[in-house]
Amino acid sequence: MARCSRDLLEPRLPARAPMRAQSSLLGGCHASPCWSRGGSAYDDDEGLWQCFGMAWFGLKRELPPRSAAAALQREIPSQAPPSTPGHARLTRVVVLCVYRDYPYPWGDPLRNFHPGHSYAFRWPYSEPPHIGQWVIVGGINRPSHAVVGAIGPNDYVRENGFESLEMVQRAISLAESKQVHDELHRAEMAAWMTWLNMARHAAGLTVTEPVAITPPDGFDTLPPIEGDGDAASGDTFGGIWWRAYKKSEELDRDPEEVETFGHIARHWYRVRDQAMKAEKLAMPSRVVESIGLGSVVRSVEDRSSADVEAMRLAGVQLWDWLAYARVLASHGRDDEALELVNSLITAAEQESKYSGLGPALVYTERAAIIYRKRRDYAAEIAVIERWDRACPPDKRGRGAAQERLANRLTKARVLARKQGE
Repeated sequence: MARCSRDLLEPRLPARAPMRAQSSLLGGCHASPCWSRGGSAYDDDEGLWQCFGMAWFGLKRELPPRSAAAALQREIPSQAPPSTPGHARLTRVVVLCVYRDYPYPWGDPLRNFHPGHSYAFRWPYSEPPHIGQWVIVGGINRPSHAVVGAIGPNDYVRENGFESLEMVQRAISLAESKQVHDELHRAEMAAWMTWLNMARHAAGLTVTEPVAITPPDGFDTLPPIEGDGDAASGDTFGGIWWRAYKKSEELDRDPEEVETFGHIARHWYRVRDQAMKAEKLAMPSRVVESIGLGSVVRSVEDRSSADVEAMRLAGVQLWDWLAYARVLASHGRDDEALELVNSLITAAEQESKYSGLGPALVYTERAAIIYRKRRDYAAEIAVIERWDRACPPDKRGRGAAQERLANRLTKARVLARKQGE
């Protein structure tokens, strides 16, 4: 579909093209002919999100420095220059175009291009057009940049005729396009160098160039290199430093810089993971403090169907209870851990009846580990055989966990025989 421009306050389309057939406008977006015929021009969710998100929600994109991009914008003449080579010889070639910002910083400007969602113009030059060529064409208020996506008529041209089309006002040469994109690339790389230099300074590394006070447009303010925080801040800070790490690695910069940036990023990701783990344990802890572990265990027999399907016990997800059981076992509270894990095994068997699949074996495996640690091989065998009965072969999938549990059962039987000798 046609994608909308960032210049959403000034929607553009060929000035003399019939509004009914050549285009429809919604919030400044260039839609397709099918909108006015009752169809939806927005067959691409991404295009619709760009249109509404950028216009009303201020969707932030990671762009090269705006000042540099603005400096590269070329002045657009209000009319085609009469001295343009090849302009005197009018051809009957039709080009189908889509409006795009120029230069276009978001990848392929013809991604998701469709002839039915484009605008038709007459090609006035003797030199033939080519797909991907940039041109200047008429808009609602002023001439605008567009890119050629196809050559040949579309339904509008077949219905209204060649003479109803406006002419392309100017063709942008490949050399000019290359120059603009090369300048844009240089500006982008200069911004990266400025930001990475700031990152070096923040990380305590030696810098040989002046350090900017504020980051370039489109770049994040650098967070601290160490400290604590919650899961959200750990994830955000880790992501910023990871970005610096990967770019430094990509550009083959100083190995010490690459290693330092990576170390800082991983520190913040550890902060995130530890905070998430603490958050997961906080809910079970509050429930146990409120009603007691015994009440939690007994509540497994009275779970509602909604709780069974949602895999909740006493309002907490089963895997969060499993994490809580691991903490209990790590503090030597094996009896409480086993009591809780056995209730989770029952909960998994209840869920299995709804899903038609075998019960999750992770709870069984955790109980078997605790029994093995206590040298209670008979109980270990019993809990594994319980899962074996609840999960017949036709309900089992493939996986290393099942093989691991089978090996554990074999080993427990050997240990039980030795214990009885």
